[in-house]
Amino acid sequence: MGDKTFTFTIDPEPDDPGEFGEPIMYTDALYAASLGTPSVDKEAYEDRWGCFYSAYSPVFNSAGKVAGIIGVDVDADWFDEQLRHHLYLICIACVFSLIAGGFIVFIITERLRKRFAFLNSEMNRLAGDVEDLATELHFVSGTKQVLEELTSPGDDFALLESKLKFLRDELQYYITEAHSMSYTDSLTGLGNRNAYTKTIKRINTQIEVGVADFSVAVFDINGLKQANDKFGHEFGDLMIKTISDILKASLNTNMIYRIGGDEFVAILGTSGEHAFDHAFDSIKQKLDEKDNVLTDGEKQTPLAVSKGAATFIKDSDSDINAVFHRADEAMYADKAAWYVKHGDRRRK
Repeated sequence: MGDKTFTFTIDPEPDDPGEFGEPIMYTDALYAASLGTPSVDKEAYEDRWGCFYSAYSPVFNSAGKVAGIIGVDVDADWFDEQLRHHLYLICIACVFSLIAGGFIVFIITERLRKRFAFLNSEMNRLAGDVEDLATELHFVSGTKQVLEELTSPGDDFALLESKLKFLRDELQYYITEAHSMSYTDSLTGLGNRNAYTKTIKRINTQIEVGVADFSVAVFDINGLKQANDKFGHEFGDLMIKTISDILKASLNTNMIYRIGGDEFVAILGTSGEHAFDHAFDSIKQKLDEKDNVLTDGEKQTPLAVSKGAATFIKDSDSDINAVFHRADEAMYADKAAWYVKHGDRRRK
């Protein structure tokens, strides 16, 4: 009626129908339908026919305006009873679902429990093995980490994790040390023969592809055998170490290798007839500073090193060995000249 008042047009109820124009009980759902939105009562209402929930749907005319509303009444007692019945069935279904789910979970958990018991046993054995190995590594390596720190209170997984981390760190330490030892001379700290062989392969590859440019110098300590025979190998080692320190201080390269007892090789990444002149002058100056004598307490011996160098010739040298042989020949010529000059110190 335009003022939130609604009346019957047709009531198909066969018993006691509403008369045309008779007012209808107002609800929010009825009003929403009058605005064009189908709606259902959320709460029951009472009129002279009883207590109901009603659903309403608007009816539109050809102009798209609401021309009327169709309403369907549902008895509130019947509806509430149906709702309780369904809720009861839902509760029963939930209870049975929980029971069935609990039973399934119990079966799965029991199986997992046995599996976890086995894994726990294996983990404990593994933890013991790791601890034994970590202990051995601790005593061998002498690292500062104390194994007792790994046995601090905590769950088994945390304990195993700490032991595995310790083991990994120790193994990494040994891998690094092994790599260093395989390429480093333990007495001098220079590259050893393995490192020199690796460098040879790299430079030969450069020669093959036409990008090589280098020079080689060979050094040999004079009088090492006499010093070993006269004063012992500890003094001879001091002699080797002293010469190696002079080479490291004089040569502008990190490619210095001890390839024999008293023989050293150095490689410069540049070619040229005078590539090693500055280095040779520096070596001579450092020997002069020591008066060409090595002294250790009452032990004293001449300190000298023979040297020779050669540079790579692109059109004639097929590999680094050709350059090395020329440098080696020059070194032996230098050694022969030194022994001619110092006849009383000739090699025996």
